[in-house]
Amino acid sequence: TWTVLTKDRKMSAQFEHTLVVTKTGADILTLPSS
Repeated sequence: TWTVLTKDRKMSAQFEHTLVVTKTGADILTLPSS
């Protein structure tokens, strides 16, 4: 677990995705289903 602080101490958010990269491109595995 880690915390990120902005220089001015305002609220911030982070979002991460899981990717798989192949010779033909990349797929984002963590996109919501449509």
